[in-house]
Amino acid sequence: FFFLKASISMKKLKNWRSIGSPMVLIVCLSARRAVAVLKEIGKLKVRAAKLFAKHMEVSQQQSMLEQHSFGIAVGTPHRIQVLCDQSSLSLEKTKIVILDSHSNQKGFTVFTLPDTAAETADFVTKRVLPEIQKRKDLKLGIF
Repeated sequence: FFFLKASISMKKLKNWRSIGSPMVLIVCLSARRAVAVLKEIGKLKVRAAKLFAKHMEVSQQQSMLEQHSFGIAVGTPHRIQVLCDQSSLSLEKTKIVILDSHSNQKGFTVFTLPDTAAETADFVTKRVLPEIQKRKDLKLGIF
């Protein structure tokens, strides 16, 4: 995730203090892919939130997001939507939303897998684009 270092200040990322709104939100194809991304991000020594169905219940993630700040959050489209719908996750202060275009073994991406394609499009059109229109400092990237 070298592009993070080039895109944002690592000092700001490590010192991020906005509750419920991570500086960077990464949307992944699956929980398995999210875990792999988190493993790589671990090298940056930044506090990262796990926003996918494996490992944690929605209520645990809600509580975590409402009590702590995270420089980075990594999750799946469905869980991110659920947390946004319940107002536990916000893009209000987020600086970068990254749509992970990694392909799984069958060649699917977050954009093409039937389970995630519609939710990804929904998240971008209903959450990300309106926020970009409100404030110009939110960036959307595909990596």
